[in-house]
Amino acid sequence: MADLRTLGKYYLLSSLPILHSLSDSDRSYIAEKASIRDLKRHELLYKQGEFGDSFYIIVNGSVELISSKKVGNEEKQISRDVMRKGDFLGIVSTMGNKPHPFSAVALGDVKLLVVTASDFHDVITKIPSLGIVLTKVLTRRLNATSDELERKIIESNVISVYCEEDDSLGAKFALELSEHIIDQTGKKSIVLRFNKKNETLIRAASKIKNFALDDISEIITQYRKYRYSYHYIILDLPETNYEFCKALLNESDQCFVITNEEMKSKEDFLIKYELEQTNNSTFLTNLILNKNTKSSNLNIITKKIARKVTGMRLGLALGGGAAFGLSQIGVLKVLERENIFVDIISGTSIGSLVGALWANGISAQDIEKATEEFKSLFNMLKLVDFTVMPNKGLISGNNIRKFLEGFLGQKTFKELSKELITVTCNINTREEVLMREGSVVDAVMASTAIPGLFSPLIKNDAVYVDGGIVNPLPVSPLTIEGIQRIVAVNAMPSPEDVVKSNKKEQSIMDIFINSFYSLQYRLCKYSFQSSDIYMSPILPNSSWYEFYRAKEFIELGEKVCEENIKEIRNLAFKTN
Repeated sequence: MADLRTLGKYYLLSSLPILHSLSDSDRSYIAEKASIRDLKRHELLYKQGEFGDSFYIIVNGSVELISSKKVGNEEKQISRDVMRKGDFLGIVSTMGNKPHPFSAVALGDVKLLVVTASDFHDVITKIPSLGIVLTKVLTRRLNATSDELERKIIESNVISVYCEEDDSLGAKFALELSEHIIDQTGKKSIVLRFNKKNETLIRAASKIKNFALDDISEIITQYRKYRYSYHYIILDLPETNYEFCKALLNESDQCFVITNEEMKSKEDFLIKYELEQTNNSTFLTNLILNKNTKSSNLNIITKKIARKVTGMRLGLALGGGAAFGLSQIGVLKVLERENIFVDIISGTSIGSLVGALWANGISAQDIEKATEEFKSLFNMLKLVDFTVMPNKGLISGNNIRKFLEGFLGQKTFKELSKELITVTCNINTREEVLMREGSVVDAVMASTAIPGLFSPLIKNDAVYVDGGIVNPLPVSPLTIEGIQRIVAVNAMPSPEDVVKSNKKEQSIMDIFINSFYSLQYRLCKYSFQSSDIYMSPILPNSSWYEFYRAKEFIELGEKVCEENIKEIRNLAFKTN
């Protein structure tokens, strides 16, 4: 990277789902071309009818799209849609060479990455895979008729459901998904069924339309009648008709393939329906279900998917900071008390430990009770087991592993009650590694292994150490996952905090840890910009090793979270 400013843009770019599949060199190239722009509440980004000269990606905040229409002698402003984190703007003007069809206005404070039109064309020439993704979106927007542009919905999210083995299961899945989408967001959703046998379905809020058609062009015509009239269109695919299925899949933004057992190859499915240019990590999801799946399980599954596709999922990023990170427990206590549902947690270092316990269904209060084992320096030292031959770390970590196993047992990530991602670093390659499968205890041990202090986790010729080296505040794993609502808790003290807390006489370990955290704090400054709510509970005059002051750290976390609870509640429950 050329400088810290470019490095900051690189970190912001790395957090965006649309750029997740790009190589480091491609993201670095875009970072060099991009600039950062901040908008204040109600500030105009661009005006309807003007030609634009830039492509925009929303890093944080929301932008409202507004159209102007003359009614008599008055100019009427109509709200058309809201674009959020990870969405892009200006594509019609920069790629289609047409005026902006709508005005774009900031709903609150907004941070954007901006690439000028000339630089943008250089980018998509150098990175063809990005151009393919954007061209699909551009084609849909340019092909919108004047009648469609007059409707209140800018762009429908089209979801296909493919269930070859069981027609009834596919129909139930499609309807339940539609119901949960309406329940979660209050937005309009419809299920379109083509050439399927009649199903007796209990209808509630969702609309269902059945079509018996023999012509592909007529099928597409009927489908497009609903585009721009519904926020979500769910297509119950006619699996037995290859040509019909292919045509509808190519109109879709994502597809859920329901099978009795795991698909051998997603790529084969994409190639079969000529979808090989699609990023299968975002387009195709394989669900293993069968006709014996209980209704209650189907309801849970479709609810989770509905929260995902509608952007309603709430993510919690828990950073490092050793004893400072105990304040995160106080944050969890407030979230529980206020019934704030968190869908997914990402954790680094102490944040991975706290996050893993909570993801396992252990209440924040019980996690707090567990910290009583650290109530004195003597008790805390009982967890420390120094190695006889410290060639990899002063502390082996076996006692800490036993402590964790008492709460997590042999649990795998799949067995946790909440989704969890832990961050570690493969010190051999200097690369960030996101752990989300396998042993949870192993993942936590890897994420918390401060180099030199704790022995690393060695697995399959990789040496895993503290994730704080590469990502001390793990917001990016959540944004890459497509999470649009993020609360970040940074317990990493700033250099000023460290100076205030420093003792006159520092041990070699104090010097090492404070140097370690100083580097991490710089990275935190970039990470938090992609979060919606940022909290940094730092206890004055405290040190990294003072786990025996758990009660004070936790109380501070509660206090800081309570100060932000109104904003957190708005973030968790807002549907606009």
